[in-house]
Amino acid sequence: MYTYKITKFICSFLLLLSLGFVMSIAQAQDKITPDEAKAIANDAYILNYPLVMMYRTMYLQAIDPQSKSYSGGLANGLIGNVHP
Repeated sequence: MYTYKITKFICSFLLLLSLGFVMSIAQAQDKITPDEAKAIANDAYILNYPLVMMYRTMYLQAIDPQSKSYSGGLANGLIGNVHP
């Protein structure tokens, strides 16, 4: 449940960031059409979704010890098993 909240927060943050980007473009140009704004938001979602999912996977496997898919931390695969 906690991971869902983090993922939801990150997605919300990226959505707000993309909206801010759209607003800055709108200020830079005279006008932006709703179709252009939707296309920009769609591109921002497509570009940022893999980053959010990568962070979610990293969090579940390497940071959250209560997760079922926890594998022992970030350094576990690099220098061997550091946890007893």
